[in-house]
Amino acid sequence: MKEIAQDLGTSFEEVYSIVNSQSKFTAHIVEHSGFETVSLPYLGKFTVNPYRLQMINQNRAERKIVKHESIPRREVQSDGDSGD
Repeated sequence: MKEIAQDLGTSFEEVYSIVNSQSKFTAHIVEHSGFETVSLPYLGKFTVNPYRLQMINQNRAERKIVKHESIPRREVQSDGDSGD
């Protein structure tokens, strides 16, 4: 990327931002298009393996359950008045 920045006469940060935005855009499109194939000129096609997607979703669900189960519960304490 440094060479590209020098060739174009721009800063490294600007080139990095452009490259990074393309990756973020691709991820966004794949995620919000129902995980369909995205084709980028000169880079190829990006697809999501259905089995890998299933495993990712399953792991997320398991982590969510474990996270909620690990939260300590506080017991309600009475004010000391037993009503006698």
